[in-house]
Amino acid sequence: MNPINSAAPPKAVEEALKEYNAYDSDWGKAYFDKYNSGGFVVAHKQRVEHSKVSKNEKVKYGKELRMSTVFAKSGKEIVFLTEPHFWYNVTPNLALGSEIEISNNFLTKNKDKAYINPTIAAKWNF
Repeated sequence: MNPINSAAPPKAVEEALKEYNAYDSDWGKAYFDKYNSGGFVVAHKQRVEHSKVSKNEKVKYGKELRMSTVFAKSGKEIVFLTEPHFWYNVTPNLALGSEIEISNNFLTKNKDKAYINPTIAAKWNF
């Protein structure tokens, strides 16, 4: 993660603003730093809606936004990594499933490419 100069050139901030504004209505625009780094935070509308499900989700989403805003202000890059699991219970003890690792900017030199690594699995519940 390379920090952007704390006072990013106006051209860099302008380009970042174009990218920020390119997000369509499926995305909630949470923050844009027009004074320093040009960093910004966007969240998918589904995540915003999910944050309204319970008090715990609202608190969790608030923490996510605060952390993301700190990164945006500092100009640090954020790594995206998720590993959803899918399981089918064949019997009360045996489950078959998959984990799909989806990442961007994680342990790779090619920062503009997203990686999807599927796996298959079986697990035995004792």
